[in-house]
Amino acid sequence: MTVVLAAGLAVALAGSPAPNPDGAPHAPRSQLVIDLRRSIGPERPATSSLRAAALVSLFAASPEVLPASGGDVHLLAVVAPGAACAIAAPRGVAAATRCAGGLWRHRVRVPASSAGRLLRLVLYVRRGSRRFHEAVVVRQLGSGRSATGRGSAGPRGGRPADVAPRVSAEPVATATTAGAVATFSAAASGTPAPSVQWQVSADSGRQFVTLVGAGSRTLRITTSTSEDGMLVRAVFVNSAGMATSRAVRLSVRRRGGAGSSARPPGATLRVPAAARPTTIASTSSTAPPSTTTQPSTTTQPSTTTQPSTTAPSTTAPSTTTPAPPSTSTVAPVTTSIPTTSTTTVPTTTVPTTTVVSSAPQVTEDPTGYSTVSTGQAVFSAAADGDPAPSVYWEVSSDGGGSWSALAGATATSYTFSATSSENGWLFRAVFSNSQGSAATTPAALTVAASSTNWSGQAISDGKTYAAVTADWTVPAVSCDQTTTYSSLWTGIDGYGSSTVEQDGTEQDCFGGQPYYGAWYEMYGDSAVNSGYEVALNPADFPVLAGDLMQASVAYSAGDWTLTIADESSGWSYSPAPIAWSSPARSSAEWVGERPEICSSSCALSALSDFGTAGFSGATATAASSSPVPPSDLAPAVLDMVSSSGSSLVLAAASPLGSGGGSFTDSWRAAS
Repeated sequence: MTVVLAAGLAVALAGSPAPNPDGAPHAPRSQLVIDLRRSIGPERPATSSLRAAALVSLFAASPEVLPASGGDVHLLAVVAPGAACAIAAPRGVAAATRCAGGLWRHRVRVPASSAGRLLRLVLYVRRGSRRFHEAVVVRQLGSGRSATGRGSAGPRGGRPADVAPRVSAEPVATATTAGAVATFSAAASGTPAPSVQWQVSADSGRQFVTLVGAGSRTLRITTSTSEDGMLVRAVFVNSAGMATSRAVRLSVRRRGGAGSSARPPGATLRVPAAARPTTIASTSSTAPPSTTTQPSTTTQPSTTTQPSTTAPSTTAPSTTTPAPPSTSTVAPVTTSIPTTSTTTVPTTTVPTTTVVSSAPQVTEDPTGYSTVSTGQAVFSAAADGDPAPSVYWEVSSDGGGSWSALAGATATSYTFSATSSENGWLFRAVFSNSQGSAATTPAALTVAASSTNWSGQAISDGKTYAAVTADWTVPAVSCDQTTTYSSLWTGIDGYGSSTVEQDGTEQDCFGGQPYYGAWYEMYGDSAVNSGYEVALNPADFPVLAGDLMQASVAYSAGDWTLTIADESSGWSYSPAPIAWSSPARSSAEWVGERPEICSSSCALSALSDFGTAGFSGATATAASSSPVPPSDLAPAVLDMVSSSGSSLVLAAASPLGSGGGSFTDSWRAAS
């Protein structure tokens, strides 16, 4: 993706994208943003010698937000003389189908039936062989008809003017235990009745994230300890304005309350040797053990067997507190036994406690670790045993065929600086004591390669690839007032080759508002939108945070088939098969990406805060083979860094999980 900033507006560079400065894989996509108007659209293809401003200097819409009742949107465009242009609008919105070069104005009528939608209006421009298009987006409030504010109440039945929301009941701070349901409620007045949307903040209110589907006056959250300290607020909106409640705190404590021995989810319970059940051995052989249940004042466990019934119990000397009557069938203690001292009881009849030694038993295995090249790696492990076991770490560079001890690595955690030459090495801890030894399950070190615009998994192993697939859930982006971009996609080529065949979703921020959409691209194929992204109209193919997406790219006999589907919204899109035999098909990818922004020079954009995105169901199909998970093909892990050689990670991919077809991509920083 490449964007040009000109005259205070953000527009896309018309032409070939600038190469990535460090030579890392680069799959440019397209997006237009007019920053001052929260407007978006795909990149405009043209030749590298022509800047976007040569065809379109300005495309803007006013107002940005319409009431639910609809209204007029005024479009303004400055188009190069001699160019032909056209306007495309969603179904139900009347727009001009043709326009001419120069300064151009047009009014678009938006009906009430479009309420609650994001309306994408696209300007297409053509002059000779050069083509260009950009878009603006208008938000329409509400979910039904509402007044425009021109009416007045009266005997003729007119309706009152709209009144902006006003919070009438604030939410209240809530404290609960992990796993319980926390409840927040809020209310607001207004005409028409305002809708409500709940938001949360995990950074003390600097950024709030909208909770998808939380659209009622009462919010219920099943809590975990990770949500302790989270702020919650309600936002009320109607056609006349917006009101925000105060932000209140959610406090979540572990089950059992403060000081409880309950451990956090996922923690490993380590039982100290002194706390484990012990085996009791009696040295008395004068009589069978008693089955009495008299209380004991000694430090023996309650399962201690009693000495012979012919002697008083040493656990309740009569010089202190007389023993209670026995409820067993054993004969009572005789009076001929002195009651002033317990020294008459032979010491050989007192039970003794013997702690049985045990060999080490592993309680925590190290896990696979991924790190940017030359970054720090940490492995940790734990084990129980009596006596307490010592530990040392071993490494294998041949897949576990042989192991070597690491000098000085004798703590339960091993920290070191990893290099790319150690990628794939196995590490394990060995615990030993006088009773034996135990080794942990080996963990593989994954040393991620660095890229300035990609994070994810990529395969380039000399094979020719025919298909890739992947599923992911669209992450909710956290937006401030800056413009940021992110995309998730699967594709073929681009990791060491000059073309990319891909489809995916974008998660961007414009003017403090999130935007989600779907797209496909045959980068480098001039026959498909001049080789740039084709964005799907969000009115017909809506994408929301939390939607489950499925995407695939396949090649067969010279034709490409790209399919993207939103399982949550119930739509699927696939363009007609695309004939293109030029791509090398030399790599397969599952990637999170950020685009380029160009003004007088080009630079990669700020990365939208998408939290953590999870890929699953990933497969790749080499020519004449069956689909396999990426783990069968030894992919490279890519971490996105701020610049070539930088250690500042913007997004990091995890190693492949169970099954070899899933991993996560996590946001770390914007730029």
